[in-house]
Amino acid sequence: MTVVTPPVVKPSDQARSDGASGPAHDVKRAHIRAVEAVLALVRQAGDLAGLAGRVTTMASAVVVMVSLVYDVTLIAIAQSASLGGPQATTALVSYGLFAAVEHIFLLAPPLLLPLGLILLRTPILPRPLAMLAVMLGVASPVLGLAGLFTVTVTANNNGPVGALINALVALDGLWIMAAAVILLVRGPVSSRPAAVQLRPAS
Repeated sequence: MTVVTPPVVKPSDQARSDGASGPAHDVKRAHIRAVEAVLALVRQAGDLAGLAGRVTTMASAVVVMVSLVYDVTLIAIAQSASLGGPQATTALVSYGLFAAVEHIFLLAPPLLLPLGLILLRTPILPRPLAMLAVMLGVASPVLGLAGLFTVTVTANNNGPVGALINALVALDGLWIMAAAVILLVRGPVSSRPAAVQLRPAS
């Protein structure tokens, strides 16, 4: 039986993870910022009450909850590894949970898929960018299932599937940043078509 050794964490790293800054806090903050950007797009599109809007809201809540579990495992690894002794077992278990939670991010309801379907019906973002969001959303659970059977705990995101997963996560982040930049440059765009003014008959 192969024993997975958790990454060595120095006490200084453990202390940083307990405070307002540190790797766990940075991960959580990045996920929350991404969720805020996605929900802002849905709100601007005026589809929060629609089916796609509700699915996006649910997926956002799942991402935040999974992120909190992810942060807890990072903190547990840091604390247990720095204490040593019997606490090393907790570090091993936490590392296994940490690796498993990484799969959940892709297996959870895709965040960009319902958002892309909403954006395809509105002029808020260019249509190619909305279509890219749909494609990224479709690829997320597909690669998540593939990674579940091919990416191992001993070497997270290894092999060709792992490389595709890393590329997908990077593209998701780049998509959100691109959407934010376009909104800043173009300014707010009405999601409703302009009303047609009828001229009175002469």
